[in-house]
Amino acid sequence: MWTGKGGTKPGWSSFSGRLVVTGLLAAALLLLSGCFWRDSGPPIYEGTYLWVVQQFSGGRQCDPREEYPVPDSLAMLEDAGVRVFERTEKRDAVCMSCDCPMYSARHFARIRAFDLEAAEELGFRRAVPPAER
Repeated sequence: MWTGKGGTKPGWSSFSGRLVVTGLLAAALLLLSGCFWRDSGPPIYEGTYLWVVQQFSGGRQCDPREEYPVPDSLAMLEDAGVRVFERTEKRDAVCMSCDCPMYSARHFARIRAFDLEAAEELGFRRAVPPAER
């Protein structure tokens, strides 16, 4: 009663075959969908957070009287109405030549996704989280 032709359960081979094909198609679609987002960075979903970064450098190595006022990136963003949830600064190595800057760093901030446009107007751009760099 439970066996069909060839000793298998009725419909079993066709169901498992369809399940395998459906799984392979779903996996292929997931892999292909990642190709379309590669150049635009990680996807943004409304209500989520993302990281932005801006590079700052200035001053001159050979002129000790010339001070470079390090920009307050937190104040810049908050003055523009961008809420900052986390921030960090990654200092860059600078050479000791007279043409080199005294200060060089990347300022990272985690903001709401819908504040991205305001941050970009200040010169920030989307970034990979600093821990992943």
